[in-house]
Amino acid sequence: ALGTTPLQPSAANAAFGIGTNVTTATATPGFKITNLQTYTATSGAQTEFMLGSTFAPTSGSATFSELLLNYTVNQTGGASGISRGIYLNPTITAAADHRTLEIAAGDIYFTTLTTGAATGKFVICMDGTTKKLFLSSSGVACAN
Repeated sequence: ALGTTPLQPSAANAAFGIGTNVTTATATPGFKITNLQTYTATSGAQTEFMLGSTFAPTSGSATFSELLLNYTVNQTGGASGISRGIYLNPTITAAADHRTLEIAAGDIYFTTLTTGAATGKFVICMDGTTKKLFLSSSGVACAN
């Protein structure tokens, strides 16, 4: 339904799921969210899609993922197409300060990444003074 009524599960601890059944070899997206309007505000901040929750355990070893992309790629035989986990392809007609990907806080981890002869956990860090990126093979958080 259109409007401002939120879609929500009927009970606590119940999952809300949306399933699709797109199996043909076409460019049809399995799930698509599109705003039918154009943003024209001249000030303020506009967000198209936002996830927001709170993770606040007081003890234990629970882990949290705000967004988990957990899919399977199974290209067999003569399959040779590109498989991507995340594909950013914006159309920039004009922009004063566009950032396709901006990470405001935290480290970027690559777990079990193989690069040449090196295999293991890597972290992309930024030197706070020079603002240059470097790859840490320690597998631990970057020193600030």
